[in-house]
This record gives sequence, structure tokens and C-alpha cells, in this order.
Amino acid sequence: MGLQSNGYEYDRWGAYHFADRNGLGIDRTTATGTGYASLYAPEVAEIFEDKSKTPDEILLFFHYVEYGHLLHNGKTLIQTIYDQHFEGFERVKSYIKSWKSLKGQVDEATYDNVAERLERQLANARNWRDQVNTYFYRMSGIPDDKGREIYR
Repeated sequence: MGLQSNGYEYDRWGAYHFADRNGLGIDRTTATGTGYASLYAPEVAEIFEDKSKTPDEILLFFHYVEYGHLLHNGKTLIQTIYDQHFEGFERVKSYIKSWKSLKGQVDEATYDNVAERLERQLANARNWRDQVNTYFYRMSGIPDDKGREIYR
């Protein structure tokens, strides 16, 4: 079946990321969302209720966020999505380069096994990068600031 960015689109809950043309994420605040954030201890809930205080790593779990929203990393949400997926692909390429430097230092069967798995991982990283970045480009209409290829 392969990758499907909108894999749950026909489920009654919708796609797991709740993306639309303006942004993505789920509002779990007490004031306007599901109230899930209030299930935490008060001092933690106070952080999760406030978009500006919620750590970037869990921001989309607790808040609906517009693509142009600046994250704590100084980049917009959409640029962070693009960058992370391009960087993930490049990271796997660096793993392959490192592994190739070990040829002859590891038994041949192990070397070949890991090399083959890394090649599969590279193909998966390429597919994931292209599927996710294309999906969010088409959803948002916002191009990559760095001009990298995103399928339109």
C-alpha cells in the first residue's frame, strides 16, 4: 500500500495530523479544544495550554498551528517540516558513507547485510521526504525557502 500522508482521511476522526490549507495539529486546550491538556498536573497543563510555552516537539499534539507560525527554532512550521525531511534523507546518506568506511573491518556477511538494509533505508527516506514534503506543499502552497525540489 505504501506511504499515505492522508491515510486516515476517510476515518470518522479524519487524518491523524488534522492538516488543512492553513496549518495542522490538534487543539487539545481547555478553552477551545478537547481539554486533554487539563489532565496533566496544573504546572504542566499551564505549559501545554499555551502555544508559546509548549515545546516544539509536542506543539502539534496540543495545538493547531498555522504553517507560518514561528517555532522556537526560529523557523516557520512549514520550513521545519521541509528541513527535517530533507535532513533525514541526508543523514541516511551519511550513515551509508560511514558504513562503507568499515568494509574489511567487519565480517563480509554482516557488512553486506547492514549495507543492504541501509540502502533500503535510503530508499524509504527518499520516499518519505518526497511524500511528506509534496503533501504539505500541495496542502499549504508555501514553497521551500531553500528552493529544493518538491514535487508539485
